[in-house]
Amino acid sequence: MAEEDAQELARLAASEKPESNEEPMGPQVRNWLVENLKKAASGTWKMGVAVATDVVKEALLKYYGFK
Repeated sequence: MAEEDAQELARLAASEKPESNEEPMGPQVRNWLVENLKKAASGTWKMGVAVATDVVKEALLKYYGFK
């Protein structure tokens, strides 16, 4: 994942609260993920869609202190 993508995700995560422990993404983060998974699918992120989704979810769980 490019640094600017990670920074944008961090900015969005800081601007909203998670919906729950099981769903650590608010609506803006979810929209960001949908848009940016195209980068995973095209190979830009050098990881597959499933891996990218897991990486982002794990990062958000840790960011919000759920893990």
